[in-house]
Amino acid sequence: MEDILLSVIVPCYNGEKYIKKCLNSIIKQTFSNLEIIIIDDGSTDNTFSICKNIAQQDARIQIFHQDNKGLPATRKIGVNISKGAYVTFVDADDWIHPQMYEIMMQGIIQENADIAQCGVCNAFMQPDKHILLKHKYCDKISNKYQVYNKKDGTLKILDDKEWHSYMWNKIYKKDILKNINFPIGRFLDEDLSVMHQIFHQANSSIYFSSEFYYYLQGSVTQIKDNKNKAKKILDRCEARWERYMFTKEHKEYDSMINKMQNIFLSVSLTGLRWAYRHPEYFSHQDIENLKQRIFSNPLPINKQMDEYFSFEKKIEYILFKTTPFFYQKILKLLK
Repeated sequence: MEDILLSVIVPCYNGEKYIKKCLNSIIKQTFSNLEIIIIDDGSTDNTFSICKNIAQQDARIQIFHQDNKGLPATRKIGVNISKGAYVTFVDADDWIHPQMYEIMMQGIIQENADIAQCGVCNAFMQPDKHILLKHKYCDKISNKYQVYNKKDGTLKILDDKEWHSYMWNKIYKKDILKNINFPIGRFLDEDLSVMHQIFHQANSSIYFSSEFYYYLQGSVTQIKDNKNKAKKILDRCEARWERYMFTKEHKEYDSMINKMQNIFLSVSLTGLRWAYRHPEYFSHQDIENLKQRIFSNPLPINKQMDEYFSFEKKIEYILFKTTPFFYQKILKLLK
């Protein structure tokens, strides 16, 4: 197993507070046959100089600097640069368990699976700089896993309950990423836009309940201006639309189509509401696209899931469908 190369791609943007901990957790992996690709995505702080200093101490590290292109583009560049038969990702503000790659590589090779996935432990930085760990399911480290075929794995990713569409808690055979179109220019839900496609490309996957990946919450500064909020709203609506259309196009996932439609319509209605109140941040075509998609994919009331359609949202949906002009006027008055 040690002669198989794993490429670890680390996109960085203004991560000077966290990048050292992140890289040290990769360097100290018990699986040592790593190619560590650091791509600084136009950082304006000391991230690049910190990475350069660390790279001088480990020959496995390659470091690149580029003008800011965003996370999806940077990940795609990393995949194209990589030389390993297997690829994985780590975000610059997170870190991983020392045995993560050893245990997961053993499983993916033994089963000849296309994806290995592990649980995620949420981490919270306290005011005194102490890190609080909150395990979701399992606080034990184990090499036990379950095997899933293409259909069952894709359904669990679409369901988005036990499994989530994170790029970074998984190891992939590089070949299954070749035909994936990373959503260049997305600010939000960029992982969710592609993960169902990736699992659909995989013949099989394995899942470790052990939480090898530590996900630091609240480390990214939230952009609060309305222009960027509008962009994120559109990105989220587009990602949910893509998932809904995917389930419509692939009949083997029919059991998820109602849930995907509920999520897409709920998110789109929320987005349209905000767009009507702040039309100066949206193009006319953006608003028309949201309206057309909602109108052309009606959801009967007996198919509406309470998880996504509260009583108030059900009333709002009826109002939009029956009197869209009046609905728009009300929202403008409430601005």
